[in-house]
Amino acid sequence: MGNRPLTVVAALAAVALGGCRDGVPPFTPVERPVEGPAYALTFGYGQDADPRWSPAGDTVLYHTTQFGPVPNVPGILLAVPAHGGAAVPVMPDLQRSGGRPFATPAYSPDGVHVAYMDMMSIDVLVACSRLETLPDGSQEPRSCTPLQPVLDSALLRVRRIGELRSVSLDPALTVRFDGPDPARRAGSLDTWEDRFHPFQARYRAEHAFLFRPSWAPDGERITYSDGLSVRIWQVGAATAAQVPGTGDGVSPAWSPDGEWIAYTVLPRADSIVHECNCAVGRESVQAIRTVYVDGPGTLVLVRPDGSERIMLGEGEDPAWSPDGAHIYVRRDDAIVRVPRAGGQAVVIAGTDRGRSPAVSPDGSRLAFSRRKPTQTTTDYDIWVVSLEQ
Repeated sequence: MGNRPLTVVAALAAVALGGCRDGVPPFTPVERPVEGPAYALTFGYGQDADPRWSPAGDTVLYHTTQFGPVPNVPGILLAVPAHGGAAVPVMPDLQRSGGRPFATPAYSPDGVHVAYMDMMSIDVLVACSRLETLPDGSQEPRSCTPLQPVLDSALLRVRRIGELRSVSLDPALTVRFDGPDPARRAGSLDTWEDRFHPFQARYRAEHAFLFRPSWAPDGERITYSDGLSVRIWQVGAATAAQVPGTGDGVSPAWSPDGEWIAYTVLPRADSIVHECNCAVGRESVQAIRTVYVDGPGTLVLVRPDGSERIMLGEGEDPAWSPDGAHIYVRRDDAIVRVPRAGGQAVVIAGTDRGRSPAVSPDGSRLAFSRRKPTQTTTDYDIWVVSLEQ
């Protein structure tokens, strides 16, 4: 994918300011002091999520569901200086008002490219109801399942930072998320069957994008999840290979030496089946919806070829330390450090309500997405905490 060095902030600023005549104007937030071992890096309204460090450690890349200069797009890729400052769009030539949302950005090892998910389709459930028999024998319609979006399909894309050519020329891979009934896509109005697998249930509950791409150290391969397994894509290939034995594996992260992939297995335990009647215009169809009960995930290590697996206890959203000795995960609504060889996990101070950790290249800082204490589960800011306390 190339190996020319790039100063990320300078390159992004150049694109935002003058790389494209119709580009997004730069966003200048209110200046806030950055002090102490833990500090807020963003102050948005919505979900600032999935931070990733630039290889130089001077920039944090993330996506947000709300960004004033680009309205009506529920997914913008932004970069912000790691010590605070103005956030700028990573690809202002692509992300415009009313466009498709982008999510889960990741720098290539050389910092020249960015991998991300272009969310082609996020489905919205149709209102359904079921008849419930009351104590007096009468029947009353009751809600079958909440009206919440589900993941349908995306494109895993790779783009050179500052590139202005057509996005159709960039390497891309179609990712289909199982769950919505394929017959519905084909226009059938007889019976729908929606399956809210654990990853779909988690997306509905937390708006969590658990399919995030992670680069191999060679800069030529990317691991990601389709929600049902961990997969590896040779950038530019037409298909991706499934890593054997990774059922219900999400949020993969490639180790610094390339020997392991850490990921989370979501539990597929109990489930609830709803049989509903849905009104679609003047038509009524039967809907069968299977919803899996959510629960904590398990941290697992696997060889890229699936030949060896190691269980390391509870943990989600894994991120490796630069030396590969530790893995940082979300556990009990905080970030903890788990020894790669097994042993006692350590809670990182100042990371309560945190998820999606990312360790700086020098191992001294941890960026993570932190839920606001008085807000909903989808209202997060990006925080940075020192690991040298």
